[in-house]
Amino acid sequence: MRRSPNSHLQMEGLRAKEDFRYPFNAQAASLNRRIFKKHKIDIKSLAPLKGIYLVMIGKERAISKINPVQQKLLERLEAEV
Repeated sequence: MRRSPNSHLQMEGLRAKEDFRYPFNAQAASLNRRIFKKHKIDIKSLAPLKGIYLVMIGKERAISKINPVQQKLLERLEAEV
């Protein structure tokens, strides 16, 4: 995860892995299976989406520019942007 030096996550910190109820590996494997089953997309193919940034202030939101590769993936995932 990339964070801005001024982000809430940077200032407050992230919880330790041990503080979560379910193991990350089990959650990731389950999510990977569900995404593949529904959209026929391997989780590694989603890497281009890491470059999309969303900023929300109150009810307003700003999103970074989306390139054609990202747009195609979002359409396959039926994601609303």
